[in-house]
Amino acid sequence: GLNAVIKKETGEFIGQCGLTYRQIPEGRVVEIGYLLKKEFWHKGYATECAKALKRYAFDVLKVKEVYSIIRDNNIASQKVAKANGMCVCGQFTKHYRGVDMLQLIYSVRAYKQIDVNNFERANQYEWFRKFSNPCYGFNVKMDVTKIVEVSKATKTHFL
Repeated sequence: GLNAVIKKETGEFIGQCGLTYRQIPEGRVVEIGYLLKKEFWHKGYATECAKALKRYAFDVLKVKEVYSIIRDNNIASQKVAKANGMCVCGQFTKHYRGVDMLQLIYSVRAYKQIDVNNFERANQYEWFRKFSNPCYGFNVKMDVTKIVEVSKATKTHFL
């Protein structure tokens, strides 16, 4: 469901975001959605929400793939999806109030950690390097023993 998005510095309600089920031609999917007050557009809040929801879906709910369904003329939300590691994987037309609206289907799969240092042949690494795009669901790490989680301060929190 949807959650309130609250600006930490002021406690102000600035919108809502959440994971919902959405029907697309290929079936029922888990969608990352958000709706912010207009005065908070283009400030990074939607991207922050979308990234947090993706992490929650993958790490807590163990969802294998998440989606964002976005109108073809909503360039700002398309940028949010791309910043969240998503790629266009399809499209469909929605008929709404007498208008046909093209909907782009963005998705990203849960990462699989791959330690290429354990691979014996360089060509195996090269194959995985080609597919290091987040849309393929791979996250290639050169040296997993040196990876450190860095938590950044966020501008919002969810209720």
